[in-house]
Amino acid sequence: SAVSLAKSYGRFVAFSPIDTTRTDLSFLKEVLAAVTEAGAERFYIIDTVGTISPLGMRYLVTEIKKVSSIPLATHCHDDFGLAAANGLVAVECGVEVVDVCVNGMGKRAGNLSLEEIALALTLFYDKELGIKMERLYELSRAVVEMTKVPVHDAKPVVGANAFDFEVDAQLRGAAGHVQHGSVDPA
Repeated sequence: SAVSLAKSYGRFVAFSPIDTTRTDLSFLKEVLAAVTEAGAERFYIIDTVGTISPLGMRYLVTEIKKVSSIPLATHCHDDFGLAAANGLVAVECGVEVVDVCVNGMGKRAGNLSLEEIALALTLFYDKELGIKMERLYELSRAVVEMTKVPVHDAKPVVGANAFDFEVDAQLRGAAGHVQHGSVDPA
């Protein structure tokens, strides 16, 4: 009834059931069928506590697509460090919208990181996203400055160590020390 009411006011309706990834699949399919019939225009797969695996995400998206043709979206938390993997799998399976946060900011262990999935979709999947990849580091630093929430040095794509490199054993200096350097992220 909430979907129908929102539609009666001419609103775009994205139905976002919390804890989608831990909901009984048959019940989830019933809910999806009902909200689709009521006019929902997007259905979110919400991994509220970040506990689904990439294989689980593949299965869930595939099953959900069997019962509705409305566009799917996903919202992934990173509690197990799988938000980027789950986001990529969801896109592979036909999810059209992926929620992201700069620097992966969010509750607990954070959410799917814009810079991680944008770079992966661009480089590995040849997706044109309209994002200026060369500005992700600058964006990350601007968010750090505004929020005062630091980025860990080992953070993929925008962490300080992402631009550090270690020369392998074949290129060790005469004294046997590993040579270190850094790459300007700009």
